[in-house]
Amino acid sequence: MNRSIRAFTAAALAALVLSGCGEPAYATFEEYVGRNPEVLEQIQTTASEMHMRIAVEGNTVTYEYKLDIATDESNYDAVAEQLEAGAIDANASLNEIKEQLQSQTGIENITLVLSYLDSNGVPVYTISY
Repeated sequence: MNRSIRAFTAAALAALVLSGCGEPAYATFEEYVGRNPEVLEQIQTTASEMHMRIAVEGNTVTYEYKLDIATDESNYDAVAEQLEAGAIDANASLNEIKEQLQSQTGIENITLVLSYLDSNGVPVYTISY
C-alpha cells in the first residue's frame, strides 16, 4: 500500500518537474500533456516503472494500481480500510501536488484520482484529490 502511494506521488511530481513556467495556456491538462511530449513520455515511463496505469482525460489524472492480492467477501473490507488509511495519510502531500500542477500549468480544477484494483481487476478503493 505505501509503495503505491509513493508511486503515485513520484508520477505526479515527475509531471510537475517537466511542466515549465511560461508555457502557453491550455484548456485542459490532457491538452497540455498531448502538446508536451516530454511530459507524456515521463508519465508513460513512470507508469511502466511503477507497474500502474496512468490515464489523463480532460483535467482528470487517474492512477490505477493493481494490487498483488485477490479480494473476496472475507478480506475485501479489511483491504479497503487499509488503503483508505494510507490515502488519508497521503492526503496533504497529494493535495499539494495537485495545487503545484495547477499553478505550474495555469490549468484550474485538475483532479487526481487514485484507484486500487485487486489482482482480478476488481475495484477495491478509489479516492479523488
